[in-house]
Amino acid sequence: MERIELSRMVGGSRILVEAVRLDHGLHVLVTGGSRTHVGAVTGAGYPEEKTISFGTHKEAAVTGRWAKSLADAIGEPCTVAAGIHYDGADRALIQEVLAACDGLLNELAERLTSGE
Repeated sequence: MERIELSRMVGGSRILVEAVRLDHGLHVLVTGGSRTHVGAVTGAGYPEEKTISFGTHKEAAVTGRWAKSLADAIGEPCTVAAGIHYDGADRALIQEVLAACDGLLNELAERLTSGE
């Protein structure tokens, strides 16, 4: 199994990505901010996509995009779990978090498809 870790600092806290490439498939955990937790989980591939959101958490916006993008990139099923929380986050910080997540997604997809 190949393991990949990536991170970015946003709003004074780290967003961490931990990806595990399985014999067939990929599992990704995206956490960070001031309180890590499980907010949503998405599985994509074969060709359906399923998301479970916990409570009022909004991480499905991240897990859905990541799972579909990564499953398409590697041609295998992918699960993504995410929990990112920043106390008192305003719109600007939320946009910064989403931009950092997009950058991390692109970096991970590149690593997975380039054979590095």
